Amino acid sequence: MITIKDNQEDMTLLINGLKQAENKKVQIGIFAETDGEVLKYAIVHEYGGTIKPKKKFIAIPLKKELKGKNPRDFDLKFIRTTDGKYFLAMQKGKQLEPYYLLVREVKIPERSFIRSTFDNSTNIDNIIKNAEPVLQMFLDGKKSIDEYLKALGIEMEGTIKQRIMGAEFQANSALTVNLKGENTPLKDSGNMLRAIVSKVI
Repeated sequence: MITIKDNQEDMTLLINGLKQAENKKVQIGIFAETDGEVLKYAIVHEYGGTIKPKKKFIAIPLKKELKGKNPRDFDLKFIRTTDGKYFLAMQKGKQLEPYYLLVREVKIPERSFIRSTFDNSTNIDNIIKNAEPVLQMFLDGKKSIDEYLKALGIEMEGTIKQRIMGAEFQANSALTVNLKGENTPLKDSGNMLRAIVSKVI
């Protein structure tokens, strides 16, 4: 429960603090200065979307050990199957072993983790409640408005990360699961979780 002391000195501190808060705000999310790949995939997961290649195809690795490697690093052959699929394959004796599946686009379903967090009024109530001790210290003149807003930001960061870790998002495709070895959309590498930050401006 928030309390306000009824004396002139404390009221003056409160009024001054509230004036400082007029142009202050907390931003939360994954910012432009974040690694470009993480930001790109965060946006496409938040809203859903289609990833298109810079040139003709997107090369999807078919083996775990190929993840993150450039197909140009290998001596691969371009093949087209009778059912119209395209691959880059390695010649091994008389056999061709597919290394990469070539596709013209990849569709990502919406897996909102920021908007959906704040669409939940219970989350908002908990964020405010958890930061309440710092708000009380601000009202008592023991903390600055920036410190209170920072506390709110930290609570928001934690709530979004809890959403990612606990939500049942639409499953990855069978190919993606096979490549990763698990079905954990948004959280397999931890890069997106680490990129969620807040700042007071």
